[in-house]
Amino acid sequence: MILVAALCPFLAAQAPAVSPETGESKEIRADPRDVASIDSLVKALYQVVSGPTGEARNWGRARTLFMKEVRMIAVSPDKAGKPSVRMLTFPEYVERVTPIVAKQGFFESEIKRSVREFGNVAQVFTSYEIRHNPGEEALVRGVNALQLYFDGERWWIASIIWDTDRPGNPLPKELTGDVGATPGK
Repeated sequence: MILVAALCPFLAAQAPAVSPETGESKEIRADPRDVASIDSLVKALYQVVSGPTGEARNWGRARTLFMKEVRMIAVSPDKAGKPSVRMLTFPEYVERVTPIVAKQGFFESEIKRSVREFGNVAQVFTSYEIRHNPGEEALVRGVNALQLYFDGERWWIASIIWDTDRPGNPLPKELTGDVGATPGK
């Protein structure tokens, strides 16, 4: 349970939001409930990317979860089957994803999570499933690896890198099953 007094330091936390239409930035405040803990940050991440066909995502809220210079990195095999990466800034990610979610629903939900913390940093491995609509069979499963930073008042996502489940690259057993942090400290 989070106490109101504990939330007061978070009220001043701000991050730039980027409009997908104009590319302009403006400062908005993070919702203290989104950034107060690792659990709340991960849950907020899945919430902001998910929604039905044509529903605009709350990119302003999403921006408040990430450090300004966050890198978002997609790992996938190239045509020859060799691993390749596509590195994106937050504005590039928004530009890439916005037309996709306008045409089809996108619901990403967490399967299970493993967290390791040391001092003010944390490494989170969170497995996921993606569907076009809730209740449908999962189209894709994979793992998001998040590097987090605690600035003394709130948690930030410093980077996120992800890869998908596929033949020869199955989800690890420790990341299948019910949602929840696994021991790792």
